[in-house]
Amino acid sequence: MKTKLKWRLNYLTMYWSDKSIIVNRPFILNILRNFAILYRLDYATSVEHSFYNPDSSNDLQKNQNPTDIIYFRSNSDTRISKKDFRKVIGLTFDKTQNTQFGLIDLGFQMVSALKEYPFPSEFYRPLNYPHIEHHIDGKSTHKVFPEALNVILENQQDETLN
Repeated sequence: MKTKLKWRLNYLTMYWSDKSIIVNRPFILNILRNFAILYRLDYATSVEHSFYNPDSSNDLQKNQNPTDIIYFRSNSDTRISKKDFRKVIGLTFDKTQNTQFGLIDLGFQMVSALKEYPFPSEFYRPLNYPHIEHHIDGKSTHKVFPEALNVILENQQDETLN
């Protein structure tokens, strides 16, 4: 099912300790990237995004903890609605159901803040796996996910050895 309405969401991951970054960041970013691939969403990641502004009245901007922003945007091939995607992410990272995500805060950025944090000009658009488009400033490059390319190359080597 493709979606007709265009939508955008930003997901935030705030880490409260260096250990939580080491343990959780790769796992969380891989899950979110895989959801983008599965549902064919444009996505970009800002690792350790700086919100810090000591003069701000916004609590998030006074916080100096490392925070990642994962940007999601629908496109003409997207296979999930905004409401359903929020539900999938919410259930996946529900702290009451999954206690492994200690010492981090996860959640969607408020819709009113999306204007302040626009979708980046550098992003990825999943095609048929393992293919992906890498967009930078309006130009796209066709790529293959490295882990998939490694499997393809290993299989080719095995065939030549037989």
